[in-house]
Amino acid sequence: SNYQRANGTALVASSGGGLTLISSQAASSSSTIDFTGLDSTYDVYMITGSNIIVSTNCTLGLQMSTDGGSTWDTTSYYGGNIGADNLGTTRTNSYNNASSAYLTGALDRTNGGTSNGFGFQAYIYNLIDATVTYFNTQSALIDSTANTYIGFHGGGQLGTNTTAGDALRIIPTAGNITSGKFKIYGLQK
Repeated sequence: SNYQRANGTALVASSGGGLTLISSQAASSSSTIDFTGLDSTYDVYMITGSNIIVSTNCTLGLQMSTDGGSTWDTTSYYGGNIGADNLGTTRTNSYNNASSAYLTGALDRTNGGTSNGFGFQAYIYNLIDATVTYFNTQSALIDSTANTYIGFHGGGQLGTNTTAGDALRIIPTAGNITSGKFKIYGLQK
């Protein structure tokens, strides 16, 4: 878009940077949420999750595919999360050569996960390049039993792919995703 002053002269000429919704899915006792058909239209993708309820204590993971989702890379994920709650407790989580990258910190179903949904957003960089794919994430949840509010920030790499990625999978480390809404966006170039 081009923005103009009242006299008609250009104030700001902008292009790119906006988000385009690619796909939206709702979980219903889902073992995974898959986003396929990703291509070089975008250099950066953003995934969001909202009002998520899980069936058991777990962490939500992210996996990548290089063949349209026929198979999923289940090794070579590296990174970590750090978080804190409103009572001052710090929580950390790191992983090395894991079966998925961690989108969230540990989700405790017994302490609020049955009724309080949580959310996250993650940016994925270099998915379509045949290089290392990086991501960063943030998530928030409520532990209603302990009456704490927890925020996590994390990041890492999605494998060491030598083939361009074209699909992403959200997968809990245990159980299912009982409910929640998931969206993937492309960041316009």
